[in-house]
Amino acid sequence: MADFASHNRPPIVMRFGAFGDMLLLLPMLNWLAARAQAQVDVVSSGGWTRPLLGLVPAVGAEQLLSSRKAPYVFNRSQQELVGWLRSQRGRPLLICETDDKSRWLARRAGWAESDMLWAGDDAERPDEPWVERWLRLAHAAYGAPFDRGQVPGLIRELGWIDPGAAAHADCAQWLAAQGWADDPLILLQPGNKRTMGRRAEARASNPKFWPDAHWAELCRQLLARQPQARVLICGSPAEQDYCARLAALSGQPRVHAVADALPIPRLLALLARAAGMLSVDTGPAHAAAAMNCPLVVLFSNKDPALWQPYAVDAPVHSLRAPGGRMDALGVDAVLAAWAQLPAGPAA
Repeated sequence: MADFASHNRPPIVMRFGAFGDMLLLLPMLNWLAARAQAQVDVVSSGGWTRPLLGLVPAVGAEQLLSSRKAPYVFNRSQQELVGWLRSQRGRPLLICETDDKSRWLARRAGWAESDMLWAGDDAERPDEPWVERWLRLAHAAYGAPFDRGQVPGLIRELGWIDPGAAAHADCAQWLAAQGWADDPLILLQPGNKRTMGRRAEARASNPKFWPDAHWAELCRQLLARQPQARVLICGSPAEQDYCARLAALSGQPRVHAVADALPIPRLLALLARAAGMLSVDTGPAHAAAAMNCPLVVLFSNKDPALWQPYAVDAPVHSLRAPGGRMDALGVDAVLAAWAQLPAGPAA
């Protein structure tokens, strides 16, 4: 394990994660920035990274790769990253990845092994959520004591993410324009990064797919129990057609597809005021937990002990599909889990 206790320069964190992965990294970034009393620079990738990290005061410069897997000789962004890393040598570098390419990039930049922590040297613990793992590694690198029982208090003290007053005002204005400002809001997140096109959702390569008929029946049952609510089906802009198909299949006028109207700041503000969210295991579920939105998460073949969204002050109920088959997870089981959650602030 690297020893960064003697460093007086702020660290750099390397993490090439999806939207949810980057959300799970934020408590560690906040802790590092508080310890260094300076912003933390981040090396990452993905179109969601700048809109998300731009909301985090702990984050300074952002260096993004267009591709980590492409051969170095053909990828300009990797070459530019190595040049930037070379100019930053002597700073602590936390590589929150286990693949060797991430470490290879730092080594190519001439990074000293004593200034580098690579997560590949730390074995995953089967009962350790990712939020706790990253905080534990950061504490160990700086020789600071770590108690996983103190993580909720630490996050309350340092914060997780706040979309800001402008985002909350934008969300309120958008809801008012739709005529939904005074309605309890129930959010559904049926898609994930493999949800593409009209037929791709049901491909065998998408283990998180829950049948369309299940989502439609869930909408009907939720509104039967709470007829004054609005059910908003969320996702990325590319998933709008899919979400609109589910809304139409439900046959309910109070079910709306909004995947094309949710930039990241508005999504976070919406989660902060929603009655709750029902979601497959994907990034927006982690955003809901970070915003303390009551949450039911549908898992297929992943272990919730490691991947369950981490919430500090809101309930999270995970359901694992029997045998890892999502079509075997019934609507009644999801509704029973939903009934156990206290409603969020908007309700």
